[in-house]
Amino acid sequence: WTGVFRDLVAAVVADAMDWPTYEPVCPRLTADHLAGLRQELEQAGRLHVVYWISAFAVNLHSSVCKQPEYDCMCETILHHKRSPLYELDRADEVMQVMFDAGESVQREDQEHPRHVLVMDCEGKLLTRAWVVT
Repeated sequence: WTGVFRDLVAAVVADAMDWPTYEPVCPRLTADHLAGLRQELEQAGRLHVVYWISAFAVNLHSSVCKQPEYDCMCETILHHKRSPLYELDRADEVMQVMFDAGESVQREDQEHPRHVLVMDCEGKLLTRAWVVT
């Protein structure tokens, strides 16, 4: 993935603040501006909104590695669909837990919880999407 971690953090902040894009947040994710951004999130009551980030929570590599199109020679142990360690079939369960979580995901001013997708700026994600929830 060609995404930059800063852009992921900026997208989460932008969503928490109900801003339509994360571009204005990126320059504020520096040591000089971070305290002000944090204060703004706190004043808006958005500092403690919880996000589940699947890039950290799901190991896609352990389910797709060693397939010819990926040309990976690593030593990853593969987990297949019937294994309890297979994580790709858990998306529906995770979404249900997130939607049932109430305030940690859904805000008082919203009728429904949100599902936020963050892409790399070049759109390369669209050339290799594996899971659609």
